[in-house]
Amino acid sequence: MDSSIEFAEHKRELMLAWRYALLAYLDEAIKANVMKSDLNKDELGKILETERNRDWNIVVGSLVSKKIVVDHIGRYIRKPPEIPRSCRKMDL
Repeated sequence: MDSSIEFAEHKRELMLAWRYALLAYLDEAIKANVMKSDLNKDELGKILETERNRDWNIVVGSLVSKKIVVDHIGRYIRKPPEIPRSCRKMDL
């Protein structure tokens, strides 16, 4: 089977796994009180719940080396991206 066809068949599963992993990580960060936010824990929890219940569209580019992936992820572990002030408070 062509690898592009195989990937297309597994894209939904990849999206679900990515969404689950990211939201579980953020949920634990909220519980551990390690996230800085203008929102309280309940408000952040509502945002995560909203994200759990919607479809995500993932875009996967060409294959890259493990070193590039590790370097990319490492940047965010050392210094997570800041959320722009205009996006920090949401009316729920």
